[in-house]
Amino acid sequence: MAGNDNFVIDRRQFILGASAALAAGSFSLIPTSFAEAKSIGGIAVGGRPSAVAAQPSARLRFTERPMPIPPGSLSGGAAKLQELSEEAFSLIRLPEANEQFPGIDGSGMAAAVIDTGVRPTHQMFVLQGDSRIIKERNFSSENGGWADDAWDTHGHGSHVAGLIAGRELVVGGFSSGGVAPGAGLVSVKILDRNGTGDLAALARSLVWLRRWNGANGRTVTAVNLSLGDPGNYVSEADALRRNQIFRTISREIDRMIRQDVVVVCAAGNAYHYYQAEGLAFPAIMRQTVSVGAVFDSDLGPYTHPSGLWSANAAANKIVPYSQRLSLANPGGTAVFAPGTHLISASHLSDTGLSTLQGTSQSAPIVTGAVLRAQQLYKSITNRLPAPADVRSWLVQSMTTLDDGDDSVQNTGKHFPVLDLPQFLRTAEIAARLP
Repeated sequence: MAGNDNFVIDRRQFILGASAALAAGSFSLIPTSFAEAKSIGGIAVGGRPSAVAAQPSARLRFTERPMPIPPGSLSGGAAKLQELSEEAFSLIRLPEANEQFPGIDGSGMAAAVIDTGVRPTHQMFVLQGDSRIIKERNFSSENGGWADDAWDTHGHGSHVAGLIAGRELVVGGFSSGGVAPGAGLVSVKILDRNGTGDLAALARSLVWLRRWNGANGRTVTAVNLSLGDPGNYVSEADALRRNQIFRTISREIDRMIRQDVVVVCAAGNAYHYYQAEGLAFPAIMRQTVSVGAVFDSDLGPYTHPSGLWSANAAANKIVPYSQRLSLANPGGTAVFAPGTHLISASHLSDTGLSTLQGTSQSAPIVTGAVLRAQQLYKSITNRLPAPADVRSWLVQSMTTLDDGDDSVQNTGKHFPVLDLPQFLRTAEIAARLP
């Protein structure tokens, strides 16, 4: 499809990274974020995952490109897509949170988005000349190598940022907005226009973030990592013994957490590949908030192009590809959140919208929730909550779901789902304790 770039449907993008080191010292790369392809009224959503050859270095990679949507009215498939995106926010009870906690929108907090960069001029991030993007940093070779130019040339990072802190935007009947529209954003680019980068850049970006201070001493209060390696680990120790760069990244994340920065990580989307409990790295780190994906609405029987299916794809059911690890394990999946058919910012124009799905999209929803909880807690105590407490509040305030009823080997266990008003209420109670 050619021409108009006001409406963009991103084919589902997935992450490739370094797995356990092979005996020869190379790394095997496999997709870790499942690509769902489904035609909704003629609109293609997603793309199939593909394998790539082993590479000699630890790399991260997204594949698939945004695809333009021809202009038209909100009818048929387009109307359904908008409905599905809205249901995702209803599932976490965002409208109730807005009503019960007025003014708690992430203001004064800031999240770093370590990704493909962000389109800073997009109208989801700019209002009357005031930008939500308070700092940019580029660790890729793109944009002339300029350190302060993190322009998004791929699309994934802009989409993630919009889900965290994008202001509400309505374009041609489509609408989108973030969970914490009052928060600031720090755009950190480690992946290029092809969606490729390396784990060393992730480590460097974490060092820079930990040391960065903005105007009036402002720092980030949360980090969103909608990326990871393609592994499936049952413990932090299991991951760290595999790879030196994992240990370096782990140390930097630990240092950020000691500064009361909450690190939110996508759980990984290779469950259908492993058919066993586990999480990707760095989501397996027990200090992080790991996030899995659930369906955001009732779709009925649902078949994926790879052959994966759900007999009854319903709201709050785990998508077949989302990695998961019981909370009985240290570092288990902290929470699940909607991860399908989410509309957010596109990188192709200042008003463009796109749709993606996977744990990459579930993570920023939780990051937005964390920013709101941090604002609420600090408004009462004048300090940030400890990241361990934030993770605990998510678990305490959860509703639960059962894992079952699709084409993968289900665990039969219970998992937590984000309930935003209850999460904020738990944070408020904790803040008022003597």
